[in-house]
Amino acid sequence: MANRKTKNAAPLPADVMETLVGSVVESYESLCVRIASLESAVLAISDSVLAKRGEDCHREEDMLRAKEEIERLRQENRELKEKIDEKMEEDRSIDRLLEQYTEEAEKKKKKEKRVLILETNLNSI
Repeated sequence: MANRKTKNAAPLPADVMETLVGSVVESYESLCVRIASLESAVLAISDSVLAKRGEDCHREEDMLRAKEEIERLRQENRELKEKIDEKMEEDRSIDRLLEQYTEEAEKKKKKEKRVLILETNLNSI
């Protein structure tokens, strides 16, 4: 537009004003649509970033839970090994006692045989 002084300017005809207003409204509506599209894109990117952060956070939480579970299982494994060692020691103790009783029983049988032999010899005299 040419530079005009608004004081001295004549009013624009109605059809020109209507065209200008229509053009401004169309431009405004077009800008609103573009802004909405950009807002939508920004929100989608934000959601994507938040989702990625959430995934990373969940991964970290999952890793921490997995580490805790591994440590718990290791502790449980150590406790089970200790119990197994205790049971094995008990079994060895029982085996030693059984061996002692068996030896004592064999000694007793040998003594009883000797006593029988001696009694038999005494009776035959």
